[in-house]
Amino acid sequence: MTSSRKSGSNPSLQLQLWTDSHDQGFVDDALAGSWSWFEVCILADEKATKPRKKGERILTWKSHSNRIDVEKKSRHFGVVFDRRGDSLDDLEPGNVIAVRICISFPGWSNFAATGTLTVKVLEEGYEYLCNRL
Repeated sequence: MTSSRKSGSNPSLQLQLWTDSHDQGFVDDALAGSWSWFEVCILADEKATKPRKKGERILTWKSHSNRIDVEKKSRHFGVVFDRRGDSLDDLEPGNVIAVRICISFPGWSNFAATGTLTVKVLEEGYEYLCNRL
């Protein structure tokens, strides 16, 4: 997804990721939490393979984790990212919003059957082009 701004406008966006996903289906310690999750990050452009940095801060945010110890996929809704937090403050024209599928350890899995990154434009005078998901 690539952003394109009209000059002089201040965007008001909301992003939310949802997935139909599950972990490896077993855990040794359910109280330790989930070791598979999804992140939303800002890349410099379509060719970038790593998230942008702003100073020492990496522009990546956790969206949501999988439920633990579940062998079948279930729907998970992530955090709603908007201008009330700092996640979209550094989005610039030409940047790409990417989704990362993450695990903590070898042997853990993150199976994602489907996923959607929903973008809502809440203000007129702003164009947001969805080039790919």
